Amino acid sequence: MHLQKRSFTRNKKVFGKFLLSYVLVLLFPLLIGIYAYQQTVHIVREDAVELNRTVLENSKQSLNNLFAEIRDVVSVISLDKDLQALILRADAEWTPESLYQFSLQRNELYKLSTNNYFSDLFVYLRKSETLIASDHIARLYEHPMRIGDQSFGEWLEGVVTREEVNRYHRLEDVTNGKTKGNYIAYVSGLPEGHRTHIDGAAVILIREQSVVQLFNRLAEDDGSFAYILDEHDRLIASTLSGEPPIGAAQLAAEPRPGYQVYEIAGEDTMVSHTRSAYNGWTYVSGLPEAGVFAKAEYIKRINYSILGLALLIGCLAALLLAYRNSKPVQELLESLRELTVKMDEQLPTLRAAFLERLLKTGFNHEDEMRKHLQQARLKLPEQPYVVALLRMYPDQIAMLLPAEPGSGRSAIQPLLDDRERDWLTHELRHATVALIIPLEPGEAEPQLEGIAARLLKLQELLLQTRQSAANAGLGQPASSPLEVWRSYNEARQALDVLDAEITGHVSRYDTLARQSSHYYYPIDLELKLTNTVRAGDVDGLERLLDHIEVENFVQRQLSPWRKMQLLQELQGTLQKLSEQLAHLPLVDAGAALSGDSADSERLVQDMNGLRSVLRSLCEQIGQQKSNRHRKLFEDIRSTIAKRYRDSSLSLCQIATEQKQTESYVSTLFKEQMGITFSDYVEQLRLDEACRLLRETELPIVEIAEQVGYNSDKSFRRAFKRAHGIQPTSFRKAPEAQTDI
Repeated sequence: MHLQKRSFTRNKKVFGKFLLSYVLVLLFPLLIGIYAYQQTVHIVREDAVELNRTVLENSKQSLNNLFAEIRDVVSVISLDKDLQALILRADAEWTPESLYQFSLQRNELYKLSTNNYFSDLFVYLRKSETLIASDHIARLYEHPMRIGDQSFGEWLEGVVTREEVNRYHRLEDVTNGKTKGNYIAYVSGLPEGHRTHIDGAAVILIREQSVVQLFNRLAEDDGSFAYILDEHDRLIASTLSGEPPIGAAQLAAEPRPGYQVYEIAGEDTMVSHTRSAYNGWTYVSGLPEAGVFAKAEYIKRINYSILGLALLIGCLAALLLAYRNSKPVQELLESLRELTVKMDEQLPTLRAAFLERLLKTGFNHEDEMRKHLQQARLKLPEQPYVVALLRMYPDQIAMLLPAEPGSGRSAIQPLLDDRERDWLTHELRHATVALIIPLEPGEAEPQLEGIAARLLKLQELLLQTRQSAANAGLGQPASSPLEVWRSYNEARQALDVLDAEITGHVSRYDTLARQSSHYYYPIDLELKLTNTVRAGDVDGLERLLDHIEVENFVQRQLSPWRKMQLLQELQGTLQKLSEQLAHLPLVDAGAALSGDSADSERLVQDMNGLRSVLRSLCEQIGQQKSNRHRKLFEDIRSTIAKRYRDSSLSLCQIATEQKQTESYVSTLFKEQMGITFSDYVEQLRLDEACRLLRETELPIVEIAEQVGYNSDKSFRRAFKRAHGIQPTSFRKAPEAQTDI
């Protein structure tokens, strides 16, 4: 019953996933609609921004021209000699009638104020307190114009007194007895440019409405606005009735130069701005996004309605298809699930095999080790490690029970705390567990002392929880994972010196080595030495021989006779290798030692002689392998050169013909050529295609077939990817006359 329920649950999941795949396919039209909507929004946004910027730029240019004309008008007024004399000589005793005696009268002012933007033009004679206009001359304080609650004369005298001349002023609520509105006034000292001791001034009035009309296209929608700020962030003209919502300083600080979205009056508004290089004024316009995207929203509703209906119909069809097609998929997934379970069941075996090799013989190359690590799904970062061996001695009652596989590792694993979860454990024979312990960079001795203390604690816990006494051996630090085998051999030697009758001890190899009078050359080390020589690994051989010398001539205080015995052991290893590799022209193994002399200098010479012979043997084997690799590579390359036009040519086919694995051939080819097999074949085919395109008039389809492509489409894609143009364009281009 339980199995049937599990099977039903799996079938439901498969059906649901199958249905989901159909639904996801149906989502493509929806995604296309969303993309189309977003592109529409983008285009509408960019069009609106471009319109705003264009109107602002045109307005800025029109006003810059106006400012230049105002400057010209003021210059003409300022250069009038009669007016200059009048400014200096006229005083309060002069009557307006007497002022008509001078040349600058109504007609002169009328000629200067022909610009459509000009509302009024005045000349102010300060000493006589007289205001000359195009249609009348009057005393300053008798002029009928008012600015809010202030008379025009009071305002003008205040501007001149405060020396706020040669700039533009915004005048609000200006009345002249007939009309009322806002104005922009330009006040210039006379003579032109004077700011202090001003005896006269020219005043030009511009109706704000005439400036605002420049922004009519930007103020058509509800909530839109436009305004101008001067270089000091003061308002000059605006379509708004109140203060501007955003200042020039805030706009200048925004990162986006085109526009920025602000929340104004409760809705998102696209604000564009531009700054005039002529006078530093800032021109600002705002447009509510709701108005901009009204058409886009309409398109979105239509798209979503159509897509929603299509999605509903498609889901019904997907239900039917999923129901019909899910059964074979369920059977396939069930088979894959069983295969995965079997692979997971083999994972502990793979890990155990990896750790067994890592500890006992090690790996010759980093790449080889990493490949096995990946298969075992283990992580072993590049850092120092040390190996500890923990051997358990069960009591008599426990010895009567049948041995359980993995009992040693399963006894240790629960006893490790959180800091020790990255320790790798591996069970060996004789109830022994190996602990591969990572070390932190820095001084190793304090860490080794801490590990020794922890091993003692683990022995106490084993005695309490499993009634098992134990001893431990601790090797020396290995500089990298490739050297872990050394630490393991050292830990094993340290453990072997402890008596099983006396438990609860930790033996450290470094202490044991200093006290030992026997040489160090275990069988595992000899096996690794012979394997390294057979592999032709010269660097690995040097590391092993250095290790042997350090362990025996530095760590241990050996007598000359013990050193002589070690050299004889090494000579025996060399003799075995010479017999196994008799086909090589090697140096006589028996000549490596000079005799039975135990003289220290002679021993050093003998050791150097053994190293030289072993190195020579290793180099010959490496050279022989390199020659074999080179010959194999040349054979592969020759085969490719002859058959690259064959569309069925593949790496698997060549590997089979050369009686090698596909991965080995692929790695060898990449090492020798620097590119992959498929890239090299494609390069040959395209080079030949270029030649045919230059020298023949063959159709593209025929050229594709001749150079090894199954179809002209795949040939065109490969050619475009390699050369950036289509084959037809290449044939027509002038560059086709030379190599690309």
